[in-house]
Parts: sequence; structure tokens; C-alpha cells
Amino acid sequence: MLKLEDSPLLDQELSITDPLGSGGESLELFVRDCLNEVGLRCHRAALDEDLLEATDLRVHVDGVDRSKGIRMQVSWIADYHSFKRKRFLIPFASTVVFVAPFTLAQFAAGRTSFGSDYDNAQIAMDERSAMQLRESISDVINGDRHPFGPSRTATQKLKDQIVDYVRLDAPRCHALLRKRQAIRPAYGSFGADIRTRVIQEMEERRLARIARNNEGNRDS
Repeated sequence: MLKLEDSPLLDQELSITDPLGSGGESLELFVRDCLNEVGLRCHRAALDEDLLEATDLRVHVDGVDRSKGIRMQVSWIADYHSFKRKRFLIPFASTVVFVAPFTLAQFAAGRTSFGSDYDNAQIAMDERSAMQLRESISDVINGDRHPFGPSRTATQKLKDQIVDYVRLDAPRCHALLRKRQAIRPAYGSFGADIRTRVIQEMEERRLARIARNNEGNRDS
């Protein structure tokens, strides 16, 4: 059984120096530019999708008939256990293309899923590759500025790795989306139910806060 402490990266500082002040934002822009350069039509997700569905980007891939584009989550994550925790928090994570140093390293190693044979040795190998990859991407983003963005200074190998991974994973995610929709035909937006629950909970908390304040004012 895999244990949290098995990851050699947990004791390492995982923060990234970011010229834009937000590591996630600069990485999103870099990934988006890499995809748009080859005509995949990638754009920022709507704000409510970002906040409630953990969807950073939407991407249109040839052969995938999805008018809104496939959901994408972009992250600096470079270790297995953080990746698992992050995916656990994403609604319907199996239908989301997760672009991170760890998933890119796993893809480069020819592993596209976590089977029962995915052991600690393979995890350690993918994490080491992911750390190197993350450093390479960080160097590109924090390096010499190009007027058209950091993707113009990145190596073709790095950009191809991102593009090839998205092209491979997007059809898989779309197939799982269609399967889910077939099981639940009336299902609309991914975040519809979640959004309703969140809004209701926020309103309940707001009313409870007002009630507490009113009680406090009466007591005083």
C-alpha cells in the first residue's frame, strides 16, 4: 500500500517564483499559448467554472465534438500524492485534462493511468522527472521576456510534450463525459448541482451571520 510519507518531495519547498504574482496564472497562460500556437483553440474558462468546478481552461481538439471545449485544470504539482488530493477535489475529475509536471512526466514515461502495478519505484521515477520538468517550465516563464509570451522561448520538445499530452487525453475525457451523460441524460452543466448547493450554503451562512450580529446588538 502506498503511504503519504513515501513521496520524497513532501519535505521539499514546492513554491514557484512567478513574475505575474500567481504561479497558477502564469502557467495557465503558458499552456494556453502552447496549445493556441498549433491551432487547438484554448481559452480561459468562465469565472464560475473556475471557482466552482476547478476548471482553468477550455480547449477544442480536432475530432472532439464539444462546443464549450474540454475542461482543463493546470497546476505546478510534481508529486503523486498531491496530484491525487487535487483530483479528489475536482468535480468529475476523470473528464478533466489535468496538465501538470507530474502528468506530463507520466505521459513521457508512457504511463497514462494509475494501475495496480504503479508502485513506489515508478512513482519516484515520475516525481524526479516531474521536478526537472517543472524547473524547466519555471525557467522559461521566469527567464528572458518575449513580447509574445514565454512560449516563444520554450524548446519545441517542451511545447510538443504539452500539446501531445492534451491531444491524447482530451478524447479520453470526452468519451467519459459522453458515458456519464448517457447514464444521466438530463445532466446539464457539470457545475449545475454543485453551483446550486454552494449558492444555497453561502446564502444560509449569510443569513446566519446576520442573525448572530442582530443577537449581539440586542445583547449589548
